[in-house]
Amino acid sequence: MTKFDKLLNIIGLTLILAACVITVASAQDLPDAKTQWLWPTQSITAAQSTTSLVQGRTARAIAMAQRSLMHTQGHDRVVGMHNLCIGLLRQGETERATPACDSALEAAAMTNAETLDTVSANIAHERGLTSGVRNIARVTN
Repeated sequence: MTKFDKLLNIIGLTLILAACVITVASAQDLPDAKTQWLWPTQSITAAQSTTSLVQGRTARAIAMAQRSLMHTQGHDRVVGMHNLCIGLLRQGETERATPACDSALEAAAMTNAETLDTVSANIAHERGLTSGVRNIARVTN
């Protein structure tokens, strides 16, 4: 990868993150405002996955998270696994989400305590939301 390619990647990631900040600022009234979003340091696809989750575009978030996992490592890989977990939970696919969530927690544990706390809190929050939706559905049926 040439210096020019690296510069283009940095510029692209900066633009995506700027768009994400604007999106997050406008999404403060969404029901998942308690979620603390994880942002990658290098992976554009992981950033697109986070942005899609913020925007409520769950299917795209899952697809981008899966794509990011093909080529990321370290913190960016944690972001991809976290986003896959959260996306699957939001779609109600708890069986598919369980291994993704477990992998996200394991990877986060190898990074730092703050990332582990964020991933743990987000998963617990989403699982609570998922259970609540199911309980409401049972009562109304």
